[in-house]
Amino acid sequence: ASHNQQGALYPHLQVDFSNSSEFFAHGFYYARRLYDELNSTGFSFDHSWCGVLLQAVKPSKLEFQQNFVAKNQWPKALIYPVTAEQSTQISGVETPYGGLFIPDGGWITPPSLVKALFAYAQSLQTFECHFNSPVTEFIEQNRSWQLKINGHLSEPYSQVIIACAEHSNTFSHSRCVPLVPVRG
Repeated sequence: ASHNQQGALYPHLQVDFSNSSEFFAHGFYYARRLYDELNSTGFSFDHSWCGVLLQAVKPSKLEFQQNFVAKNQWPKALIYPVTAEQSTQISGVETPYGGLFIPDGGWITPPSLVKALFAYAQSLQTFECHFNSPVTEFIEQNRSWQLKINGHLSEPYSQVIIACAEHSNTFSHSRCVPLVPVRG
């Protein structure tokens, strides 16, 4: 739901293999499969799976990448180290930096992707969208949910998906989820 016109798609991996790193890796591959299916079924969006090159442009990045490579816990099909020469070849721009390359990564245009996702979802099940309708609370009642929007309760829903980025844990039902906002 980003307003950015271009966004990079790659997993946020850490040096040490952890539950969150594994989650990000699986989430990345899930997204790629979903986006490839979306595109192949005629719901296209602006993107390129050109790979993502993470360059060590400052000492802290270099240290991170050296530790990452030394621990070598991720498959090369997901991410692998490249030299400065390989970085230049991959990017097509002369660069003095080596880095890490994620061959299945790339870029997308978020507004274009969101339109394609909504069109795809509408083709599966008709639904209504309500934009600019801030939900202040949701209430569970009789195995369904009602949303409080502008002081009024909505009709009952069987499911609620909380997808409001860094504001996701502002609801009493989601405060126990250990969410950490990340820029980008």
